[in-house]
Amino acid sequence: MQKTAKKFINYYELLEIDPKAGPREVKQAYHNQVKRWHPDKNPDRTAEAEEKTKVLNQAYHILGDADRRKNYDRMLRFTQGKDYSEFINDEAIRNKINKAYPSLKKVLENVRALYALFKDAVKGDYKLHPASVAMIGGGLLYFILPADLIPDFIPLVGYLDDLAVLTTIMNSLKGEINAYRNWKEGQASAVTQPGTDSGRDLIDPPELQHPITELTLIKAMIAAAKADGHLDQKEQKRIHDVVEKMSLSAETKGAIFDLLQREIAIEELLDASASMEQKSEVYLASCLVIDIDHPKEREHLGRLARAFDLPAGLPEQLENEARQALQ
Repeated sequence: MQKTAKKFINYYELLEIDPKAGPREVKQAYHNQVKRWHPDKNPDRTAEAEEKTKVLNQAYHILGDADRRKNYDRMLRFTQGKDYSEFINDEAIRNKINKAYPSLKKVLENVRALYALFKDAVKGDYKLHPASVAMIGGGLLYFILPADLIPDFIPLVGYLDDLAVLTTIMNSLKGEINAYRNWKEGQASAVTQPGTDSGRDLIDPPELQHPITELTLIKAMIAAAKADGHLDQKEQKRIHDVVEKMSLSAETKGAIFDLLQREIAIEELLDASASMEQKSEVYLASCLVIDIDHPKEREHLGRLARAFDLPAGLPEQLENEARQALQ
């Protein structure tokens, strides 16, 4: 069995930088480490140098991008020091998917394929670099952690974080994922057994690879709350609580202040929502900050459902989920 990483790899330690390091420091540290581990400078350990360079490239791919780094930091915060084997198993993955909001289950189904790659690598049936195994394991661990272990958990925001984290992993390891899928399909005994994942559907269509942006969700909340002509104290608190749980830049927080001062048209939300999953998330976010049964706000939800062309029964389902989340 190949050696696999049982714990999440800290890219900051790998690059020998502080977690608060700025973009320039990250880039410089990356270049320094790549030069240090260049195969030509390590002729007596070429294979190790090539593997190390691959992991360094993976680290910079994550830390060199603000959004990917934010999602990585979320994983690092909740997974550091935890042994994957204590948490990640068939039952935990299945239970988390089954408990997800129905509107998000189609996207979350891809987690099973990612888990299949993780299992085959850990068992030694498929060769995957320990750093990649650790990255996948960290994402899966973040995904299945119980809500009571995550102090800033809010139902909707929590699931969006899950999707953002897993999307970061899928995109950063796309080459490895596609190679695994081809390996799975090319096995001699390529008949897929009941209950197993072939990996064929691991990568979502482009419009599903990026969860709805946090700013769009905030726009939806503000638009819904102002449907009756004003923002009351309860609505302001709900929006404030959600914003506080999000890792937003100063620029985005400034944009939120501007949003509170203007009208937000449903057409603006529609333009930012490509898939039915994204439209469902916007509708659910709208429900989470208002009195669903208030006539004016009820009217707003009706217009939103018609503009989004939500299937019959879905709006009621999302409204019930919002009621349960607010209890």
